[in-house]
Amino acid sequence: FATMNVIPVSMIDPVANVLRQNQRIWALPNTPGNAFTGINNYVTSATQPNDEDQIIFRVDHSFGAKWLLFGTGSVQKLTLGGYDPFRNNTDFSTVGGNEADTTQTVVVWLTALFSPRLVGEFHTSLARYRNNRIPPSNGLFNITSLGFPSSLAAQAQFQTFPRFNFSTVGSLGKLTSSEIRRVTDNYHETGSIAWTHGSHEFKFGGEYRIPQFNDIQIDDPTGNYSFSQAFTSLNPFASSSTSGNDVASFLLGVPSSGTMGQALYLALERRYAAGFVQDRWKVTRTL
Repeated sequence: FATMNVIPVSMIDPVANVLRQNQRIWALPNTPGNAFTGINNYVTSATQPNDEDQIIFRVDHSFGAKWLLFGTGSVQKLTLGGYDPFRNNTDFSTVGGNEADTTQTVVVWLTALFSPRLVGEFHTSLARYRNNRIPPSNGLFNITSLGFPSSLAAQAQFQTFPRFNFSTVGSLGKLTSSEIRRVTDNYHETGSIAWTHGSHEFKFGGEYRIPQFNDIQIDDPTGNYSFSQAFTSLNPFASSSTSGNDVASFLLGVPSSGTMGQALYLALERRYAAGFVQDRWKVTRTL
């Protein structure tokens, strides 16, 4: 460069320029830092909230002497918040942050006494599990507003803040940037009739299940970019600890590597049915 160690504004990459001007990559210093190097010039703290709620209920009711109803259900919700020390929704170095898991179950059991020799049992249940791992930046960023081309944005399945990796300063963006949107449902129905006739106890019934799985899990939907000192060192083909700077490579828009994930939406269902017939025969009172 014409001025030693100073990148001309005309050479700064458009994406890097937007990020640095809007303080979307690093916040401004809030402490003097080291007297000679200026490092450690930003101090902050942040919490990662972890909430868990659980509700369980049960119902027992008799309809006369012949019908007995039992029901139970539960809702369990676990929420893990994002960790954002820069207070700018860029999901700083979090794994699994901003994750919500919800489990819901309902069970209903009905026993019917049709006669002293004829008894029916009927059961139905539903279990649902919902797992969402969504970065706080989801929906807040269209990467074209950061300077990325619209052709790249069109390939992004979700709009979140990208991941930028550095070796000499703090990296930014979700550490794995894995997003999950998952719902599983399990429907279960059973029924049986027991009939006592003489020394025989006949029992027959059936079972029907429907498990469903709806899911998409994607890593780095808007990109994961790494920057090294190689491209700004005196010799980019030789490793050096005294030449080059990864932040300078970032400002020039020359990453050492980059990836962008794509994933398939899954919607799977299986149906299972079974029946049985049973005869329990007492030859004598003791056999």
